[in-house]
Amino acid sequence: MTVKSWQLSKERYKEFQKLHIFLNLIASLPQTEKKSLACVAKVRKLLQNIDQPNYNTNWYFGIYIFNDSIFFESKKEKYNRFWGVFFENELLTIVAKSHYDCSISEEYYNHFDMENNYVFSNPTNYPQREYTNATIDQFIADALHYKKHVIENESIIESEVECY
Repeated sequence: MTVKSWQLSKERYKEFQKLHIFLNLIASLPQTEKKSLACVAKVRKLLQNIDQPNYNTNWYFGIYIFNDSIFFESKKEKYNRFWGVFFENELLTIVAKSHYDCSISEEYYNHFDMENNYVFSNPTNYPQREYTNATIDQFIADALHYKKHVIENESIIESEVECY
């Protein structure tokens, strides 16, 4: 018996195309290495054709911000921020997450976290899952303001694009 893959709706396809904005941001960052820049065109094409996904190619693009010496209430703390888009094993995952030491309250950074998963295989085996109801527009808006998480002379920014 042949199992038909999950079909992407026109609306969802349009939503996923907005991820090009985030990919373009990463491609424009001075922290993005030449090795990653070489993958941008391939990932751009894979994203453009996400309605007919190539399951043999996994890809990823994202930004990490590491802050290892934030002072909060007179104590040195760590605060890290991540935005990423992954396509692996028939699963598209869009993530925005913060990680901070326990003594920093969530309200202090007013951060936006999300993890949305979209499964591209047989929905009876892997039902489509969304862990938040956050939108791709919210993800992109937050990522475009990544500098609000950067502390001058303290933050390390890494940006990356991979195909594997």
